Amino acid sequence: TREFFFLLAEVAACARQGSNPAPMEGSGDALAKKRRLAISPRPVCFSCRLVAAPMVGASDLAFRLLCRRHGADTCYTEMLFSERLLSDEAYRRRKLQTCVDDRPLIVQLQGNDPATVAAAAALVERTCPCDAIDLNLGCPLPQAEAQVFGAYSDHRTDGVPLLLFSV
Repeated sequence: TREFFFLLAEVAACARQGSNPAPMEGSGDALAKKRRLAISPRPVCFSCRLVAAPMVGASDLAFRLLCRRHGADTCYTEMLFSERLLSDEAYRRRKLQTCVDDRPLIVQLQGNDPATVAAAAALVERTCPCDAIDLNLGCPLPQAEAQVFGAYSDHRTDGVPLLLFSV
C-alpha cells in the first residue's frame, strides 16, 4: 500500500505539471526495466498515517469531514466511474463535492479503458482540488468482474500498465 501511495503522488505531480510519464516503447526485458523506472517510488507530500478508505455510497463530503473530525489525516472519495464522470454533470458535481477542510483528498477512479480513465483524471485535475488520484485495482464486487475493472483487471496483460501510464 505504501508503494502505491508513492505512485499516486507521482501521478498527481505529473498531472499538476501538465505532463504524463514517458510512453513505454520496446519489448521484453527493456520494456520491463522502463516500467520499473517509470513506477519507481516517490515520497508522498501529505500525511497518510490515518486514512479513511474509499467506500462506495458512503465516502461523501459529510462522511469525510466526520472522519477528519475523528482523526483521519487523509480521505478518499468513493470509487468514481470514469465514464460517468465524463458524461453526467450532476454525478460529477455530487461526487466531487469538497471544501477547504477536506484536504488532503484522494479521488479514486474506476475504469478499464485507458483513454477514458485518462480523460476522467484530467477532468478531476481541472475541476477538483485533490492531492492524488487513485486507480482502483482492488474492487472485488460482482460489477467489477462483469465490467473487468478493479480486482478483475487483467494484470497479466498490458491493461494495467496502460491505465497507469495513460493517467
